[in-house]
Amino acid sequence: MKTHLFYPGGNPTALIENLDNQISRNDYPKISRDILKNQKNIEQVGFIEIGKNGNYRCQMMGDEFCINSLRSLGLWIYGKFGKKQFEIESSGTTATFKMEVENWIAINLSKKYSIKQPEKNLKFIELEGICHFVQEIKKSDWSKEKFKKLFKEILKKYSFLTKDNPAIGLISVDENNKIYPLVYVKETDSLIFESACGSGTLAAFIADKSKNRFTQPSNHLYIVEENQNGFTLKSIVSKI
Repeated sequence: MKTHLFYPGGNPTALIENLDNQISRNDYPKISRDILKNQKNIEQVGFIEIGKNGNYRCQMMGDEFCINSLRSLGLWIYGKFGKKQFEIESSGTTATFKMEVENWIAINLSKKYSIKQPEKNLKFIELEGICHFVQEIKKSDWSKEKFKKLFKEILKKYSFLTKDNPAIGLISVDENNKIYPLVYVKETDSLIFESACGSGTLAAFIADKSKNRFTQPSNHLYIVEENQNGFTLKSIVSKI
């Protein structure tokens, strides 16, 4: 399998070429679990396919939607063809996404989302193909074990909100606009503290639009901008 590794400002991502459909989608979860198990630095796995409209498509390991994998695919396309503007497709949604490659790799996203507030300090943001719970915290309160336990409690308590989503995140935002993403993917049964999260950053922005610059656990900066057509998220992407 021809595999490419990317670092989209954190969140190390493996993309596997499957342009001729020699790998069955039924095998994607097992292949992904094996990679996550054997390559501890990799946080997620996607597969490069040819989409219905002839665009390149990123099919994620759990059929979820993943912004960072799409931006990684954008760098792959730029490296292969030199294109700076193009459209790509994704699992988890029927939408196509316009990509722009400059010093950053930017993805243009629709405004299709819903928001609920099940608790005073907990908002639920549902995007296509993934959903996130967003909470504000103090940096001094951050603890992996503490928030892993909290996330499991939230998943159990609000399973009626998340039942139709292939992936669910808990995005904790501290007073310095640094996010701490914890993401669960159902198909691979993987629970990962991600070093960066594109959809989690978008969810944090939707939860509080007074903030649009978010530092990732990797210490890279993600910027979200809103316009009449939707959102743009941008940050650097590099190959590993």
